[in-house]
Amino acid sequence: MRRNLGILWTVITATALLASAVVPAAATGLTPHRALYDMRLASAKAVSGGVIGASGAMLYRFSETCSAWEVETQVHLRLVYERGEEAETVGTTWVFKATESKDGRRYDFTVDHKRGGQSLEIIEGSALRSADAAARGAAPNEAAGEVVFAEPPDHTISLAKGILFPTRHLIQVLTAAANGDRMFERRMFDGASLDNPYDVSAAIAGPVSETGVEQRNTAETGSGGRLAPRVVRRRSVNGLAKVRAAGIADRPAWRIRMAFYPLGTGMPLGEQAGTEHDDDAPPPAWAAGLPDFEIEVDYRDDGIAERIMQDFGDFALDLEPTKIETLPRPTC
Repeated sequence: MRRNLGILWTVITATALLASAVVPAAATGLTPHRALYDMRLASAKAVSGGVIGASGAMLYRFSETCSAWEVETQVHLRLVYERGEEAETVGTTWVFKATESKDGRRYDFTVDHKRGGQSLEIIEGSALRSADAAARGAAPNEAAGEVVFAEPPDHTISLAKGILFPTRHLIQVLTAAANGDRMFERRMFDGASLDNPYDVSAAIAGPVSETGVEQRNTAETGSGGRLAPRVVRRRSVNGLAKVRAAGIADRPAWRIRMAFYPLGTGMPLGEQAGTEHDDDAPPPAWAAGLPDFEIEVDYRDDGIAERIMQDFGDFALDLEPTKIETLPRPTC
């Protein structure tokens, strides 16, 4: 539980980390903003000692400088566990901060996780990509590199070529969504746990709209094929209202469900670099069995999350925005 919550919140914070130079053509670009989300239990399986209640809040802030994106997330969550005829409530606080350079060469991160008021885990480190990547024909934002941890000390992780940081990963997922693709699979490092990197399988359910009517999607995929008719899901009424209350213009949005698998149990590394995928076949990562966790988000193309659902297997959480406000952009 400790590991899964940590990684999951990082995925949420990455929803706004979109580089304006490479987001989908229809997008207006990155929107620096601050958002407060209410957290509630969506569902729970009847298991001994399992979660029977949950409530809390997540405060998220995304900003940028001329050279980097900065994110801070504070999660305050109360989980209620079944203990026979009684129940036990445990409070969890999770604070995550990250800075990702816009050239994709450096990623700094810190995690401070407390449970029941006691320190549970502290993580601090930096991921650096090889400076001579271009000389070897690798893009700077996908080159091999190394992660060096200050906490825990004397811990390092090697990054293979093609592993993405959260910013680049979300950029490519939303680009795939804008292109009408059904699936996107890559490996990603976010620094939220020592179990990184992860194989991430993103299933793109399709667009969401205020009316939620059925529409036929005939956009061509990257392989030249056409998509089957697809239902346009209903957009979150609350999420859309909070965005409009902040004076933010409506933008296209998609419902995307991402499954996170332990490294090496998902798709082979040779399938990481955007290889073609048969829309009628299950994603390669599914052969690994159940993922560690899943997250379903309604992403706007400017990076604001209007609706979030988190599935941990035995229970799921809903996150609905209660307030969203924009932040100033840098003058560069």
